[in-house]
Amino acid sequence: MNITEIKIITIIIIAVTVFALIWISVIPGAGGVWQHDSGVYDQQGYNIFGGWPPVYPFLLHLIGRKIVTPQIIFAIISWCFAGYMLAGLPGMILAGVFVVSPRFAGWHSMCLTESVSLSLAATTLGLSVMMIRWKNWWIPWAVSLVLFSLTRYSNVFIIPFFAWPLFFCKCKLKVIVTIIITILLTSLFISNFRKNIKPISEPGKFTEEVSLMETHLQAATYLLDPAKRPYFLGALCKTDTYPCSLSESSQWLGWLELPGQGYLWLIMLLFPISDIVRRRKLSIGSTVIIVLCLASYTQCLVNAAYDSIATGHTEVYRHLSICDCFFVFSLIALIRRNKWNI
Repeated sequence: MNITEIKIITIIIIAVTVFALIWISVIPGAGGVWQHDSGVYDQQGYNIFGGWPPVYPFLLHLIGRKIVTPQIIFAIISWCFAGYMLAGLPGMILAGVFVVSPRFAGWHSMCLTESVSLSLAATTLGLSVMMIRWKNWWIPWAVSLVLFSLTRYSNVFIIPFFAWPLFFCKCKLKVIVTIIITILLTSLFISNFRKNIKPISEPGKFTEEVSLMETHLQAATYLLDPAKRPYFLGALCKTDTYPCSLSESSQWLGWLELPGQGYLWLIMLLFPISDIVRRRKLSIGSTVIIVLCLASYTQCLVNAAYDSIATGHTEVYRHLSICDCFFVFSLIALIRRNKWNI
């Protein structure tokens, strides 16, 4: 471990200690908000082939409701780490502010998969940059990617976008093999899930057929228009089970409410485009912005397709939390998007 790596770890540990002590001492519901799915995960327990994504049920059964405290600490560590790797100290501070904002704080106080999923996404993103700078970080990156995919099955649709370090790192073959193995492994678990878990939507409840264009338009709406989404960055929604619980858990953070305009993403994309026009190559930061936007749109597209065939149940506020996470790190990547170039 070189001096630079030691400095990175030291800075993150100091930040984590400060943030964690403040958060754990004042956050409501620190004992863990329990939802219906929480009981389902706990019941599956150590049976990794029980049907549901295996990572969180295993951890929840092992730790119980006290899992909320390590969730909070892990969230702060991972977000500050990714922020630092993308934009140095300013990025770490900005990530630290976002991770305790109303949009995300509620998830960290609930015994559901979202908190760990978002933290693993941030960890993988930070390790991607580490792997580019120091190739011996490939193994931690691979482990983090697999865990991310097996925390929520909807994550598998965006796994290919985590291959972006190919454009910069020297271990290209290892990255390709890891992506393929992760997708195949998750597919095996998904196959088991479809056999063992009953469909959530009631039989016969289908909407009329919609066109491919309508599905894409709905996905774009999910991605960009906060007025059409039940719960967006910085917004405290008062309806439905999960958002209501999130709001109650995040009220003390109301002063941190952040802009809820997904249209900012279109403006952010102008910077990578200008890099291509002016320099004919992309920096790491510009690549991250493009990749995270495309990954988020893919997630929105999957959710729009699901909503187009089943009614009476929607997971939009859960599935799209990853999009808001990527939105945050796109903003952070803008800070020093030309720091490391091809």
